[in-house]
Amino acid sequence: MFLILNFYFENFQSEEESNSLQKKIQTIEAELDTVQEQLAEANTKLEAKEKAAVDVSHFLSSTIALDLLAREVLHVIEKF
Repeated sequence: MFLILNFYFENFQSEEESNSLQKKIQTIEAELDTVQEQLAEANTKLEAKEKAAVDVSHFLSSTIALDLLAREVLHVIEKF
């Protein structure tokens, strides 16, 4: 009789441990989902900022090129 009770007790403990582990797994999976969503949002924001930086870089390059061209034109005009 003791062996049977011991067997049931061990199975009960294993079931409790299993339930506990399943709850922990569900919690971790939920946290993972949240972190993945936050990462996706951060990546979207980063891509937008990178595009803006490229646009600014192109604008500055164009502005510098126009400034150099204007200086050359003024230099040519000054020769006349």
